[in-house]
Amino acid sequence: MKIFFLFFLFCNITFANIIFESNQLNNIDYLKELKELKKFDFSLYSKNRIFLMYAYGNILAGKKDNIQCNKLNFDIKKFNILINSLKKYDLNFLNEINANYIVLCENLKINNYLAAGFANSDVSTLILDFSINKEIIKRVIHHEIFHMILAKQNTKLLNEKWLNQNSHNFIYKQCSNCKLSYSTELSYENEGFLTEYSKFSISEDQAEVFSFLMSDTNILNLISKKDEILKNKINVLKDFLSEIDFQINDY
Repeated sequence: MKIFFLFFLFCNITFANIIFESNQLNNIDYLKELKELKKFDFSLYSKNRIFLMYAYGNILAGKKDNIQCNKLNFDIKKFNILINSLKKYDLNFLNEINANYIVLCENLKINNYLAAGFANSDVSTLILDFSINKEIIKRVIHHEIFHMILAKQNTKLLNEKWLNQNSHNFIYKQCSNCKLSYSTELSYENEGFLTEYSKFSISEDQAEVFSFLMSDTNILNLISKKDEILKNKINVLKDFLSEIDFQINDY
């Protein structure tokens, strides 16, 4: 069984702004071209400039082809997870944060490390690895969208409030050599943190909480009942989302 990780290239972050243009990724096409989706109405998305795409061949992009992803093997159940996840957002909001191109492929690698997802608002693109477990896909979608939300906001106050919730001696791990990976498996033993990956950086910590807030509030509520730090972080996040007028759609 494959173990997938999310990771962040801290010491080489500048590459992300110049990796590719969304419509210049090789071997991609619109999902509406798949025979399995001929009856699905994509017009609601396209009129809001949200384009759902897939890899019909292997993708190579970035400096020295450091972004790689394989051909999508279409799975209707996973597609429905994507659609149901997107329904929680106002599509105009997704357009405002530049989540315009959502590309589905398999075995996504960045700098030869498996990655469940990759978001870059500068090129309006979100790449999702659809070879991963169905339950993880929900979290990854929301996790990466949150990064695109942060890219459009002044997060100074959010970060100050967030840091104040952690233990005084806690320091985010970051990445000193850019060869470290952190598991996104849910843990009940990390006080104040949902996963080991949450300990990587403040933005990843926030994105992990947001991903559970959007995908599994039952687990989030269960853990936070016994975790005061996590409970406070959830409240800080909710206050931030309220300040930017973000609302979760019911469907």
